[in-house]
Amino acid sequence: MAIRVPTLPLLPLRKAPWFVLWLGFGGLLVCIVGAATETLLSLERVRQDETEIRRAFLGRIRSLDQIRSHIYLSGTYVRDFLLSPDASGAAAQSSRLGSLEKQSYALLDGYSHLVDTNEREPFQALQAEIEAYWEVLNRMTAWTSDERNKLREQFFYDELIPRRNAMLQIADRIAAANERGLERAEGQLISASDGFRRTLVATFAITLGGGLLLAF
Repeated sequence: MAIRVPTLPLLPLRKAPWFVLWLGFGGLLVCIVGAATETLLSLERVRQDETEIRRAFLGRIRSLDQIRSHIYLSGTYVRDFLLSPDASGAAAQSSRLGSLEKQSYALLDGYSHLVDTNEREPFQALQAEIEAYWEVLNRMTAWTSDERNKLREQFFYDELIPRRNAMLQIADRIAAANERGLERAEGQLISASDGFRRTLVATFAITLGGGLLLAF
């Protein structure tokens, strides 16, 4: 008589452990890479904003300082022109004033592309004053030697000094507006940094949550 051996029921195949590990760690790596990428992009945006704001501010300050120096230098040339004892000396100073006028208008044109909204009104006032100033100086350089000797003192105190002081006061107003603009820009940078911090916290929270979910 043959002996029958009982057969055991077949158990369902278990999923390969490597697949579960690949899915879990792969998903976690994707979360980490995504968090790092978003962090780097946010940091780069903040850095670019800060660089642009400081570059624009320094460009405006540099141009404004050059405009100021031209105003001071023009006063020196005018004084030398008025005190020139001969025609050749007066012609040399007149030529220097002509070159300085071209440089001044070039600086004004360059600054007009950098001017901030809050500076527009005082800048237009400065531009008008400088244009009127050079018109007066151009008329002055056409004087004869007798006219220079006769009118120089009155011109120096009644025309040159008041106009120069008015332009310098307007330049100071623009500089003050520049500083206020920088303060506003710094406030914007602080807000951007706060937003970056919140984005960073949220990104890491999402990454941590995704990692915990994959772990479970």
